[in-house]
Amino acid sequence: MIQGVFVFRIAQNYFYRLRIMKLKHTVAAVLFITIISIVLFYNNKYLRNIAGRLIARSSENQTKQISYREYSQLSEVEMARLEEGDIIMRRGFGKISDFILKYFSGEIGLTHCGVLTLKADKWYVINCESNENHDGMQLVSLGRFLKDSYPQTIAVVRLNKEERVRTDFLYWMKYYLGQQTRFDYKFDDKDSSEFYCTEVIDIALQKALGKRVLTQRKNMGLIDAPTYENFFLKEHFQIIINQASKDNL
Repeated sequence: MIQGVFVFRIAQNYFYRLRIMKLKHTVAAVLFITIISIVLFYNNKYLRNIAGRLIARSSENQTKQISYREYSQLSEVEMARLEEGDIIMRRGFGKISDFILKYFSGEIGLTHCGVLTLKADKWYVINCESNENHDGMQLVSLGRFLKDSYPQTIAVVRLNKEERVRTDFLYWMKYYLGQQTRFDYKFDDKDSSEFYCTEVIDIALQKALGKRVLTQRKNMGLIDAPTYENFFLKEHFQIIINQASKDNL
């Protein structure tokens, strides 16, 4: 049932944005939904790929309009707390972010994550994202990462392990950045040939620690993925910044 509703919503949104108003296009719409429904029963991976791409493309115009506004920023005090290898998170814009917020964010309210690194004394974020410029692993300035967020939604956590392990974690993030791995529209972390944002962090953490620490997951039929609540487990992470919390000083 959930899968069927999900497919219907994707198709409905897609055709609305294409402004299909004429009768001849209605036939095409019905055919499209029928094909997707058939695929639903025979090849979930293929369906997930289509679903992810349609959501990403449907939100592209919205992202272009609002992604460069000056929203949530870090204060000087917050900037002074940052270290390489810290995991930075935000709530982003668009349909993918809305979907993640509803099903995979829990009470945390975050939808995208990356890892901080320094380059020529400037902060950057290693992350895996689908946007108008690139689909997959990419290095973006911290300023750009912050501008693509809702106000007061930035959170930063640090792996609660010795420096050697944190350095190893950052090494693997840089390794996958260098591989230019594509974005995983199937949201399938059993296949490491493509990544989504929490997937690459999960794998890099496993490489550094020798075990999986993002163990809390949510299954929505089409998508089974780690939730953002994992990053706030004190057993594994130290909270450095949490703008949504009153304790963030």
